[in-house]
Amino acid sequence: MTSFLSPILEGLLALSLIGVAIMCWRMDRRLNALRSGRDEAISSAAGLLDAMTRAETAVRGLRATSTEVGTNLQSQIDEARALVEKLEALKAAASLKPIPTTSAAPIIRNTDAEAARPVVGTSMRARPSARPAPNWADLR
Repeated sequence: MTSFLSPILEGLLALSLIGVAIMCWRMDRRLNALRSGRDEAISSAAGLLDAMTRAETAVRGLRATSTEVGTNLQSQIDEARALVEKLEALKAAASLKPIPTTSAAPIIRNTDAEAARPVVGTSMRARPSARPAPNWADLR
């Protein structure tokens, strides 16, 4: 009976060995996936650190630029306020002085009936210094 039972037990042992080999293969795949995921996480963390360093540098540069621009803007505002004060002083000084008036030449109107009549025989041609009329066909 031992000779009959021995091949069956060896077959079961071989099947269980194949099952263990399959499970080891699957476990190896999962471990490789975890390792590659860990490597990707490490490379992602390194990229994030690099991006954060560049962002900090950019923020420092923006702070310096904004401080400089703020200083320049404040000086321009101060200059503008000084100019406003000068203009208000000039305006106040100008409002105290009388404005000189120029005497306008009197308008002479001709009431003669003869002067109101059109002159016969005068030429209606344009003066040579006048601009020529535009040619609308050339504008296309």
